[in-house]
Amino acid sequence: MNLLFAIIGRTLGALGNLTLVVIICIFVFAIVGMSLFGDAYKTPGEHPRLNFEDFPHSFMVVFRVLCGEWIESMWDCLRVTNGQPSCIIFFLVTMIFGNLVVLNLFLALLLSCFGTESLLQRENENPEPNKLQIAFERIYRAIIFTKIQLVKVFKMGICCLKNRLCPVRPEQSKNHSVPRENGTKMASPSKKSNQNSASMEATMSLLGLNQQKNENQNGQQNGIAGQKMELVSGVRENSIPSLASCTPRQSLHEIKTTQVEAEYWDQPDDCLPKCIQRILKPLLNPCMQSSLGRFYKWARNIAYSLVEHKYFEAFIIVMILLSSVTLVFEDKNLKKKPKLHVALDYLDKYFTIVFTLEMLIKWLAYGVRKYFKDAWCWLDFAIVMIALASFALTVLNPESNSSNMSSFKAMRTLRALRPLRAVSRWELMRIVVNALFQAIPAIFHVFLVIIVFWLIFSIMGMQLFGGKFRKCIATETNEALPANSFPNKTFCLQYEILHKNVSWRNSKINFDNVLNGYLALLQVATFKGWLEIMNNAVDIVDTDMQPIKNYRKANYFYFILFIIFGAFFTLNLFIGVIIDNFNVQKRKAGGSIEMFLTDEQKKYYNAMKKMSNTAPQKPIPRPRFRISRLAFDVVTNQKFDLFIMCIILLNTFIMCIEHHGQSEEFHKNLETINRMFIVIFVGEFLFKFIGQRWYYFKNYWNIFDFTIVIFSVVCWAVETIAIKMMDRLPISPTVVRIVRLFRIGRVLRLVKSARGIRTLLFALIVSLPALVNIGVLLFLVMFIYAIIGMSFFGNLRYSAGVTEDFNFETFYQAIIILFQISTSAGWNEVLEAIINDSEECNPENERPKRVDCANYTTGVLYIVSYLIISYLVIVNMYIAVILENFSQATEDVKQGLTQDDFDQFYEVCF
Repeated sequence: MNLLFAIIGRTLGALGNLTLVVIICIFVFAIVGMSLFGDAYKTPGEHPRLNFEDFPHSFMVVFRVLCGEWIESMWDCLRVTNGQPSCIIFFLVTMIFGNLVVLNLFLALLLSCFGTESLLQRENENPEPNKLQIAFERIYRAIIFTKIQLVKVFKMGICCLKNRLCPVRPEQSKNHSVPRENGTKMASPSKKSNQNSASMEATMSLLGLNQQKNENQNGQQNGIAGQKMELVSGVRENSIPSLASCTPRQSLHEIKTTQVEAEYWDQPDDCLPKCIQRILKPLLNPCMQSSLGRFYKWARNIAYSLVEHKYFEAFIIVMILLSSVTLVFEDKNLKKKPKLHVALDYLDKYFTIVFTLEMLIKWLAYGVRKYFKDAWCWLDFAIVMIALASFALTVLNPESNSSNMSSFKAMRTLRALRPLRAVSRWELMRIVVNALFQAIPAIFHVFLVIIVFWLIFSIMGMQLFGGKFRKCIATETNEALPANSFPNKTFCLQYEILHKNVSWRNSKINFDNVLNGYLALLQVATFKGWLEIMNNAVDIVDTDMQPIKNYRKANYFYFILFIIFGAFFTLNLFIGVIIDNFNVQKRKAGGSIEMFLTDEQKKYYNAMKKMSNTAPQKPIPRPRFRISRLAFDVVTNQKFDLFIMCIILLNTFIMCIEHHGQSEEFHKNLETINRMFIVIFVGEFLFKFIGQRWYYFKNYWNIFDFTIVIFSVVCWAVETIAIKMMDRLPISPTVVRIVRLFRIGRVLRLVKSARGIRTLLFALIVSLPALVNIGVLLFLVMFIYAIIGMSFFGNLRYSAGVTEDFNFETFYQAIIILFQISTSAGWNEVLEAIINDSEECNPENERPKRVDCANYTTGVLYIVSYLIISYLVIVNMYIAVILENFSQATEDVKQGLTQDDFDQFYEVCF
């Protein structure tokens, strides 16, 4: 935290000059806007709140454009000035220069100061830890030292008490070893050779032989005995390995190994933790020696072979997917389909039984101790427990299916976490999630900085605007009433008693407390619904007083300061650190984005890079015949390529000017011009084919051009026949004209000649596998939130952002509205519909609550958490991948000879 704040302070000073440039830019455009449109806004009539009438409002209009919201202000300008084109020109120039150039330059310089390299450099400059860190390190070292010494004393004491070597029991090494020169023995295949790698690693670690942990994993995953031989010490839990000597004066690390028995482990790891195993050892040992113990060992081996089989994992994945699909059908309309409801209940019980059996079999196979060492197993365990609790509630209380039982509803909703079980089993998902988890520490640190920064503005907003957003509104229109008729709260409440058509209400987004202030600042920082909040702040008069329009214009400065420091600064700091953290992971992974790729996708990535670096083939030899030589000289001339490119662009322009309602004469002229283009393209093909002969079809671009030409000729013929035969031809001329659009694809030939476009296209192609992986993760998050949204908000009334098309009633509609929120578009309106504050939804009201009312806290947590995960984290992972691939493609171009260099070499030398 101290490091981040120190860098923030250093950056603010470095950005002072550029901040001044931004302010000057806003000042200049504000003055220009006042000069051009100021008189039009001074005419009588109703004008928009933000206008060019005076400098403060003109300044806010330009500042709003810099924030990305310019369309509404431009249309207001067109309406006031009766459609003057100068409005369009002014706002386009302001947007391009102010938002896309100056502001992005500001943000680029800002984010460059907060990269991980800067943090690491700062840490290298001050490597000394603070006193608290030193104290914790000393305590940790003392605990580790004590633990090591106790282990040494315990093991040496056992050696001295026995005063002999500790041989392996006969039944353990029977028929399983082959003598070797140095006294070691190599394990031979047998029926009992299918073993657990964890026990062998633990034994090898005891002797200091565990150097390669992952060498034997592949051979043991299939559970087939005798496929792989391993060197492992013949040590049991109650035995000591064969050592040269065992005296109190010798440390365990000084003991040299003279003989090691090699064998396969006869059983999986201990089921229980060691502490419980030691307590229950007197009771378990007699049992394990009996027939029941032998059956227990046999059952564990069978269970281990089962869970390690590839078909078992495939079956569980199928069950996870099917159980997730069943959740899709539990929407608002399920009550109208009783048969489907019964079928889903039976399927839910079936999946619960399957997942419970899977958990029990894994307990038996791996043991409880090893099972709960894996974090993914904890996730599986929690989801199974949720399913069992939901099943128990259903059995104990059959009437719990009613919507009034909130605990049952919440328990059923948690089943939406089922798809998370697929993450650990699907390599494509696991790679992206692991990369995301590695970025969590950096994200958490920046999140704390944002919390602290926003806390200052939230407290300031609470002091300035707390309790002052309340106003008297008309219940039918929800619009604020004029202050001259309804001056304060007392008058409004008295009028409400008499006429019942007004109400004294608070804005849904306000600064009444710190948490509400955070929610309001989040809307301002994402520029969604921020104008309404700013307008409410500018209109306030005092507590319990009716607002007056533009009563406190000075409050604009509060929002300007927060947008600069809270949105342009801290929020983009959050984004920048995410991107930079992934770049650090990329460098650790070998200088590429392979951390986002599976093994198969890495092959594709490396193949694409090799394809981009391949040298071109030798040029086509010049033909011998005179006509062919003439055609060859024409098509190989650079002017010919330039001419064809101009024809392609002109053809594209002609197709763009076609419009609805065009005259018959205009249509005939376009058809004539299009046929002329077809003739030119056919001539180009003939010239190239005569000059290049069969070499023409060795170039992929030529094959692409040839396909387009054939399509164009066929469509011309079909269109002519369709017109002559009128309605007797089953193909409509309109469909044929649509095929003509493929001619625009020839514009892609620019990629062949333009190095910059080729670099962009290559960066996009090599990014596709990683983008697909991240897209799957985004869909998984959307799927989980869609199921939760259907459960909690499926019955919301239509208002604000929840409409007939965008709602949570069905899975499809929930996915659509969540995809919209993942771009941050309209999330404030969806939140407004969820946090319904009408009288019917008032929890203090004696009347029963309506079914279309949502919980305020649930709605805020749902929308805000999804916005942060999807919009601020996952979507920015897309940006990180694309930017890194583009940077790497650009570096590859700069490092050595490019495709154009090779082409020029062959053209000159051959």
